[in-house]
Amino acid sequence: MEASTIAARRTFLQVWSVLALAKLALAVTLQPFGDEAFYWLEAQHPAWAYSDLPGATAWLIVLGGSLGEGELGLRWPFLLLGLLLPWQMVWMARSYTGDAQAWLAGTLVCLMPLSALLGVLALPDVALATATLLCLDAGLRLLRGSSPAALGLLATGLVLGALSHYRFAAVPLALGLGWLLAGVMPRLLRSTGFWLVSLVGALAWLPLAWFNLAHAGAGIAFHLVERHPWRLHPEGWLQLPIQAFVVSPLLFVLLLWVLLRAWQGWRTHRSALQGWVLGAGGGTLLGWFVLGFFADTERVSFHWPLPGYLVLLPALAVWLHASSRLRVACFTLAGVSTLAAISYLAASAWTPGTERLVASRYFPDNLVGWREAGDRVERELDALPADAVIVADNFMLAAQLAFHLRGRRPVYSLDHSLNAKHGRALQLAIWGLDESGLRSLGEGRPALFVAEQTATKPEQRPGWQRQWCERVRLDTAPYTLTLHQGLKRFLFYRTELGSQPAERCPRPALARFYGIEPEQAIERRLVLRGWAVKDGSGVDQIGITLDGRTLAGAHYGLPAAHVREGLPASDDPRHPDVGFEAVLDLDELPPGRYRLGIRVWSRGEGEDAFDLPVQLR
Repeated sequence: MEASTIAARRTFLQVWSVLALAKLALAVTLQPFGDEAFYWLEAQHPAWAYSDLPGATAWLIVLGGSLGEGELGLRWPFLLLGLLLPWQMVWMARSYTGDAQAWLAGTLVCLMPLSALLGVLALPDVALATATLLCLDAGLRLLRGSSPAALGLLATGLVLGALSHYRFAAVPLALGLGWLLAGVMPRLLRSTGFWLVSLVGALAWLPLAWFNLAHAGAGIAFHLVERHPWRLHPEGWLQLPIQAFVVSPLLFVLLLWVLLRAWQGWRTHRSALQGWVLGAGGGTLLGWFVLGFFADTERVSFHWPLPGYLVLLPALAVWLHASSRLRVACFTLAGVSTLAAISYLAASAWTPGTERLVASRYFPDNLVGWREAGDRVERELDALPADAVIVADNFMLAAQLAFHLRGRRPVYSLDHSLNAKHGRALQLAIWGLDESGLRSLGEGRPALFVAEQTATKPEQRPGWQRQWCERVRLDTAPYTLTLHQGLKRFLFYRTELGSQPAERCPRPALARFYGIEPEQAIERRLVLRGWAVKDGSGVDQIGITLDGRTLAGAHYGLPAAHVREGLPASDDPRHPDVGFEAVLDLDELPPGRYRLGIRVWSRGEGEDAFDLPVQLR
């Protein structure tokens, strides 16, 4: 074996081993991601397809649960597939490079953040990437001839991909464009084996087709129509810096350079291999880039172009093998980017680390707070009858609570707009876990209503909280669980099912300081101004606290007409005079970190607390 091959293999094994340990640690410690919990819920209702996805993700979770519960039981099949991806790349790259270059390509998969962290979470992109690499491997082999091995790989990839995600439909298109530019499509179309494999791949879409036929095309409508605005928006250009970040800047530039070289080679020499790289890789990246100017911008889509990068990595490995300086620079910068991503996830799994992220725009909202909310639900259930029903205000909270309880009790969801926005409303209705299913249980049954107040945009909270009172019988003040300086806020109401709303329905207050942000340095003598609303009953009194201790009262009732403009559904009877002002003198306190807070009292409905960390000079 050549020295370069030995060195490349050693580097791969070292990087892969360190990455495997890091991913295992994250998979064990991270709280379930919001979508993960819903996929777990789908696994409790096995089916060929669901309103949001085909069945493969749920089946992998079923497999994981057969060997254990908890986060690792949920994730280990995905972790295994994610750890096999670099080995798949090595195997595929050998189809047209030497062994040394193949090991380098595998190392790139380990170092590129977009692919390195696949498998840490139980998400459909893991099986999707596995299927994509199977198809790409087969696509390369078919450039040389229609061997049974190549056709078998293609059939396996097409079936797994069709059972993984709607988005896999782009992969056969990329394969076709690659074969077309490589000049082998006429030969493939004359192959009986190729047509049989294509038929098998087409039949794998039958579960999705059957689901959509049975439900008026709901799944297709969500993925292709409802979630996308389908109008040109300039934010599409933001894809470039985002992709440079998730791929790592130098690696991103080098991959685009490989694409340019493929274009030059195909145009000049009509090279089959360069045509394949240009069509399968460049076609994928260009397609997703153009789509980015018309597609949904509210949910993440940075992972969509991954198949295109997987095509280009082996070609880049050839060039990196010839330049040790470029190779070292590329590996180092990509490794730093992946280390940063791992550190971010580690911070999300570690409470002090999460607190450090509170003041940043990168607070991991979807990865924190669920265990604490689930623990509180268990304590509340201990005080309720055994037949008590759990009701969450949105699908994600319902799924997280169901996962925390390991399915021991069903958790129903109100018909929140988030349910439809994420394509889960229909699925909840199919299971009978929506409001219609809740009403079928009858009246008078004890219930625990749990709401994640911070899951709803601030301007929409008054309107949604009013709807709680119309949909659930609430007549007692809730227990409030506030986490991470108020970025996660849960409310727990003990109640009973009933069609008649309560005469009095306590709703949580909303309050803000003007001009003070988390971790801001404050003066020792300051005038605090802000606003507070308490829909329904109104605010009786405002107090200013430091580390939970009330230091001063506030003058409440100052004009603040802009609050009503920002909260159009608020029905606080004190509008527009909902502003407050207070004077604080902190001369006697030592410098340090404190929690500055607002306490809102309302007659007969207890108090609400709002805190944020500040630095006293």
